Amino acid sequence: MQVSVIIPVYNAAPFLDKCLQSAFDQPQTGEVILIDDRSTDGSWEKCEAWVKKDKRVRLFRNEGIKGAGAARNVGLRNATCEYIAFLDADDYYLDGRFDEDDKIFRSYIHIDAIASTTIISNNKGKNPVNYNLFNKSLIGPKKKFDKISILTFNTIQNFHFIALTVKKNALKINFEFDESLKQGEDLDFIYRLLHYTNTVSSNNLDPKVVYRIHDKNTTLQKTETIFYRRQLYLKLFKFTIQHKINLAVIWHNFKTYIEYDFLWFTGGKIKPKKLFKILLLPVFVYRLMFKTDISYDKDRTIHLS
Repeated sequence: MQVSVIIPVYNAAPFLDKCLQSAFDQPQTGEVILIDDRSTDGSWEKCEAWVKKDKRVRLFRNEGIKGAGAARNVGLRNATCEYIAFLDADDYYLDGRFDEDDKIFRSYIHIDAIASTTIISNNKGKNPVNYNLFNKSLIGPKKKFDKISILTFNTIQNFHFIALTVKKNALKINFEFDESLKQGEDLDFIYRLLHYTNTVSSNNLDPKVVYRIHDKNTTLQKTETIFYRRQLYLKLFKFTIQHKINLAVIWHNFKTYIEYDFLWFTGGKIKPKKLFKILLLPVFVYRLMFKTDISYDKDRTIHLS
C-alpha cells in the first residue's frame, strides 16, 4: 500500500516539522504533497528544506491565498499513489496510521474509503479558544468496521476529515474540493464521498491522528466562519434534497443553515435568539430560496494577512 499524503500549508511553521515527520514515519507513505498558500512566516522555507531532506516531498505554491480546498485540489491533481490521505500542517499522524487501513483494503476490495478516530488536542495558548465544533477528546465512529452513510455520519459514525484514507480511483468523478468554500469544504467533500462511495469505519478504539486546536486556527475567524458555514449548509441542504438522502438529514441541514443565516443577518448581537429566529423565519426561508450572495473574499488576503 502506497499513500499520497496531501498537506495544505499556510503559516504553520511552528507545527510543520512534527507534521511532516509523522507522515514520513509511516512505511506506507509513498509521497507527501505540500501546497503552500503563500505563507509569510517561514513555512515556505521549511518546505524547501524538506524537499532537500526527503525525495518523497513534492512542493507546490498557490498564486494567492486560495484556502485549503484549492490547495488540496492541487494535491489531488498531482497525486501518483493508489491511495490518498489528507493532513493539515498543524496536525500529525500517530504510529501505525495506515496499518489497519492496509489490512482492510487488502481484505475487502469493494471498499473505497476508511475513516479512523482522531484525538482532539486543545492547546489554547494565550487566547482561550471558544471552539464548539469539538467538545470532547476523541472524534470517530462509534461502530467498528461498519459502512458509513450520510445519515449515520450525522448521528453515530462521525469522524474528522484528516482521518480518511481513500482509494484514488474512487475520486475520478465529482470529487474536487469546492474552492468557493474557504471553510467547511472538507464536510462538503465528506457528504459527496459518503453518497457516491463505499466508506467504512476502522477500529474506533485506536486513534490514528491528532487534530490540534490553537489560537491560530483559521476557523477562529468569526465573520469568515459564519459566512462560509452558512454557504456550506445551504449547499448541503440542497444536496440532500436533490438526492433524497433522509428527512432527518435534510432537517438538520436546514436548521443549521437557518442558525448561520441568523448569525450573518444579525451579526449575532440580537437576543433572545430563539424568539427572533421564530419571528424572522419567513425572511430566512425567502433568503434560502431566492437570495444570491456576493462573494465574501476572493483570496482571503484581507482576512488572514
